[in-house]
Amino acid sequence: MSTMVPTSRCLDCGEIMDCVTNLMGEAEPLSGDLTICFYCGHLMAFADDLTLRALTDTEIIEAAGDPDLIRFQKVRAKVRVKK
Repeated sequence: MSTMVPTSRCLDCGEIMDCVTNLMGEAEPLSGDLTICFYCGHLMAFADDLTLRALTDTEIIEAAGDPDLIRFQKVRAKVRVKK
């Protein structure tokens, strides 16, 4: 299920992000949820207004080695959009 979110740019590659897909179920994104840029793989979080923000140090530590994030990054690398 895809959800429209306020238009933001990836904090790394600058690609426009205005829609997200939850690969773990049908929940809509919440403040603090992590997201990955489909284009470059950069890991970010949603701010209170659902725009994108950088991870805090604590979030970076918690995300390190997360098996779901690793699995998604492997899949994303295989199917990513090439420009």
